[in-house]
Amino acid sequence: MKKLTSALILAGSMSCAQASTLLTSTFTADNAFEEYISSSATSISSAAILSGNNWGSTYSSVDSLTPTSVSYLILKVTNQGGPGAALGTFTLSNSDYLFGNGANTISTGDTGWSMYVDSLANPASPIVVEGANGISPWGFHSGIDSNAQWVWYYNSINTNGAGAWGSDNSTVYLVTSITPAAVPVPSAIWFMGTALLGFLGLKRKQV
Repeated sequence: MKKLTSALILAGSMSCAQASTLLTSTFTADNAFEEYISSSATSISSAAILSGNNWGSTYSSVDSLTPTSVSYLILKVTNQGGPGAALGTFTLSNSDYLFGNGANTISTGDTGWSMYVDSLANPASPIVVEGANGISPWGFHSGIDSNAQWVWYYNSINTNGAGAWGSDNSTVYLVTSITPAAVPVPSAIWFMGTALLGFLGLKRKQV
């Protein structure tokens, strides 16, 4: 009896076990940025996992997610004059967690993200797509998906329809959720548990 009970507990625990999930970030911004994994969408609750201040460079990191119900990927981008923009691709190593777009990969664009200007406490702002990876003046950044979009809160590379560049010193926050996916019980473990329960019932009848 005790052995059968232990086996059932083991089967249940195996169905709940999840491999460690890694977040791979590849990002750049005009001009300076910091990347965080936060427990809150409205405040930053941890140290930066990646930072940079040269839009001509591409920055990358691989970080382990702390098991949690929901967390948030927050990109804090500060423009220091001239056009402002952010570009990146982010990938989770498995399907245990999903980004705000419902997938385990997300690139900058207007889907799956929320944008806040100057403060996370401000109302969300519409995300303005300035062009895909490769557009002037920033050029193509290797390692970032070719479909990733440079984004800002206005089109800072074409502010009047004639190619004039905008200029500001604003800080923009890009936020997407990282949510655990529903984990189905593997069929082999389900059948194993069912068989053990059936065997346990048979043994009781024979006693």
